[in-house]
Amino acid sequence: FYLAVGILLLLLLGFTLYRMRRTGQQVTPKAVLNRQVIGGLLLMALMFAVSVWAVGAFRRKGAMTPIEGQAMEMSTPAPPGVTTVELAAVERGEVANTVSYTGSAVANTEVKVYPRVAGWIEWMPLYAGDRVRKGQVLARLDTSQVEPEVAERRAGVNMAQQGVGVARQEHRQALSQVNQARAELGAVQGAVEEARANLDAAQEERRNAEAQLTAARSEVTDARAQMQAARADLAYWEERIERMRTLVKEGAVSREEFQQEQAQAETARAKVRQAQAAINGAQAGVRAAQAQLRKSDAMIQAARTKIRQSNAGLIAQHAQVRSMQAAAETARKRIEQAKAGEEQSRAALGGATTARGYAEIRSPVEGVVTERLLSPGVLVNPGQAVLEIAEIRPIRLQANVAETDLNRIQVGARVLARDQDPKQPPIVTKVTSITPAVDPRSRTGIVEALHPNRDARFVPGEFVTMEISTGVKEDTLWIPTRAVRTETLPSGRIQSTQTSAYVWVAEPAAGGESEYTVRPVNEKTGLSNGVKTEILFGLEEGQQVVVEGYQNLREGGTVRPIREMLAGGAPPGPPERADAAGEKSAAATGEEETPKSAPAQETSKEAAAAVQTASVSLTDQGYQPASVSLRQGVPARITFVRKTDATCGQEVVFPEYNIKKDLPLNEPVTVAFTPKKTGEVKFTCGMDMLRGKVVVR
Repeated sequence: FYLAVGILLLLLLGFTLYRMRRTGQQVTPKAVLNRQVIGGLLLMALMFAVSVWAVGAFRRKGAMTPIEGQAMEMSTPAPPGVTTVELAAVERGEVANTVSYTGSAVANTEVKVYPRVAGWIEWMPLYAGDRVRKGQVLARLDTSQVEPEVAERRAGVNMAQQGVGVARQEHRQALSQVNQARAELGAVQGAVEEARANLDAAQEERRNAEAQLTAARSEVTDARAQMQAARADLAYWEERIERMRTLVKEGAVSREEFQQEQAQAETARAKVRQAQAAINGAQAGVRAAQAQLRKSDAMIQAARTKIRQSNAGLIAQHAQVRSMQAAAETARKRIEQAKAGEEQSRAALGGATTARGYAEIRSPVEGVVTERLLSPGVLVNPGQAVLEIAEIRPIRLQANVAETDLNRIQVGARVLARDQDPKQPPIVTKVTSITPAVDPRSRTGIVEALHPNRDARFVPGEFVTMEISTGVKEDTLWIPTRAVRTETLPSGRIQSTQTSAYVWVAEPAAGGESEYTVRPVNEKTGLSNGVKTEILFGLEEGQQVVVEGYQNLREGGTVRPIREMLAGGAPPGPPERADAAGEKSAAATGEEETPKSAPAQETSKEAAAAVQTASVSLTDQGYQPASVSLRQGVPARITFVRKTDATCGQEVVFPEYNIKKDLPLNEPVTVAFTPKKTGEVKFTCGMDMLRGKVVVR
């Protein structure tokens, strides 16, 4: 003991001298052997002595020191007896083969914000790391030089509006003149029609006059013919009268006969006079008809003159109407021209107003500011970037995957991504793109998963771990990966590269209900994700395999599950060297076991009591697996994970146990209960559309 104390003091003294030289102090007897150094050395020696005394005084009789216990544990072989192991059942369900790579989060888009007009930055409060919304005002420019232009453009719009009003008034006046000219044209057309009617009437009268003239001339001819007949008859009677007068004188005829002849002669004279009167009347009719004919000719001539005059007026009025219409069309085009000027002025005003609006620089995307390139007070021009923004909703998670794994990854494969915060649960997403080319130097390609990142959990450049699925089997046998052991097969070479997989299968032993015998079984594995391993052949569903405690097993050995060991007490036979947690037992150390109090023992038993566990995934096809097997009377914990939004399974309900729990997306939710009786226990979604069952045996 005293030798150890002396050696310790020498070591402390040497360390003190070393530190003094390293810190630049003078190493002299006076500097070393001062009150502080000697006091410190004595204090440390005292503490060491007290520690050694306490270990010797309070250590239980027969107990080994920690160094002795470690030496014995490493050199002493395991005692014979029942070995404590952890067992797991061969189950049927989903197994996914995954590869794990480190990667980083990359912004979905990275944009630089540019001003559209020149101006001085008078306000820009954003810095790197600030989050912005789409359309949010990022900066403001000085607009004092734009305001006069806006006022000028607005005045131009007012002037153009006045011009449109004047043009419309002129158009209305031109339309009124067109209507008036058309009314006058109608009056002239009426006069032309009237002149044509008069011409037709005069021509009709002329035709009547010509007919009357023809008739009068016929009457003159008839009258002259009658006149000639009457004169011929009168000449006959005059000659007869002369002969009769001679005969009267001679007395050849009587006077009565002579008078009768005279009467006939007078009658002939009357007929001559009558015929002369008829001739005179017929000639008067001819003259009247000729006069009427001349009048009709005059009327025809007057009507034709009137028609010519009216036609000339009609042509002139048509020309006036066309002129008024042309003036109206010109006025209408002036309206269009004025409107075009108004639109041009409005466009100029809009351009000036837009330029004023461009003084507010807005974010084109929702994201986070990654770099502030300029500061307020700087004169900027279009094309000169002021900020850089990265869009993080969604965000791209990228990993450089080795060429050997790249060919096994498909678009749509499930990805489990984690950040560096161990308290955060992983997120589940899918592979959205795979690079079509491989880097010739690193022989890797980029695999990308697009994550909505609604909670802004990932930021650009953040380190992420991605577990990428390379294959999934829905209904296959699987065991925990920890249960799979490998051995090297002899090959005759210096170092063999051939390996074989096997597991330790535990079968119920004949000597006790809670004891098993173990034997190694060769099996062929398939997909594996580090937690579950697919079994292609060699095992059957329900068999028990050793997960932990296989180090000292031998074929035909007896084991007991760790949960039953803790719940039912120590097995008969020699005490175990160590339990499943790797802690030493009292018998292994030779120490006397200190009895625990009753409450502590009960707490330990409750904590270590056997609990049944199962996992159920909710996918597009429903519950996977749809049936879970449990034992009656043993507490059970079923963990549900909802992996889709395409179903109604936002909650899970156990009607028989009055249990109802919400299932958030991609978050495990545990339902704890104790099966009361054998049979089937149904669990459903909230709408009773998706159904599963627990088979209690």
